[in-house]
Amino acid sequence: MRVKKSFFAFDIGNSNITAGIFLGERLLRRVNIPTARAENCGAVLRNIGIKDAEGMIVCSVVPAATRSLCRCLRLCCPLKPVVVGGGGTVVPIKNLYKKPKETGQDRLINAYAAAKLFGAPLICVDLGTTVTFDAVSARGEYLGGMIFPGMDMQLRALCGGTALLPKVKLRAPSGLLGKRTQDGMLNGVVRGTAAVCDGLCAGMKKQLAGKAAVIGTGGDIRLISRYTRVFDRIEPELTLRGLRMLYEYYNNRAGSGLVE
Repeated sequence: MRVKKSFFAFDIGNSNITAGIFLGERLLRRVNIPTARAENCGAVLRNIGIKDAEGMIVCSVVPAATRSLCRCLRLCCPLKPVVVGGGGTVVPIKNLYKKPKETGQDRLINAYAAAKLFGAPLICVDLGTTVTFDAVSARGEYLGGMIFPGMDMQLRALCGGTALLPKVKLRAPSGLLGKRTQDGMLNGVVRGTAAVCDGLCAGMKKQLAGKAAVIGTGGDIRLISRYTRVFDRIEPELTLRGLRMLYEYYNNRAGSGLVE
């Protein structure tokens, strides 16, 4: 009987590389690697068992980190990683962006995966280094969206752009009216971002005839979901699951040969 091996999906973001380790459809584990360490992540890759991978796929918004990670993967594993957007591996969704190449691959993967899992029309909100809002039509077309600063980025901007505001770690605020400067900053950023989600999703729903489900994902989705009821579904690992789905889509096509 053939023993199943693990499949690895890598989502390279501006702050972290998130590695998802799958056995079949089940996500066994996720590991975060600072994107700044992409060039020297071989030890981490070996520790998570990359040598015995049955397949690997990489999605990235940081080209330099993509090159560094792929070099490390080739040194640690005999398989060649599949890179989304390269070598003909594109997300199979009609992209109505005026300049389709400008669209982040992670946004397309989220849209593709959400539509497959939950149906369309939909709005996908990804809360990470940035907050992205993406719309998919009832016909499954990627319509575009919006980009907003992430909560940690907002806190850093408040500290870096002022003389007296302190450095504050992102966390849940306590009470609506902050009694300390740190509390006021957290309230403004966290509750403000929740209000942005409410307002922008309401406007996008009107564009989509008001029937679109709102799917929330990203590293900060658990935090923000306490302060808004806009999300119909929470899927923190949507990008990783979408990468696995995309790999299977190509690998199951006749003659695709992604598995080497």
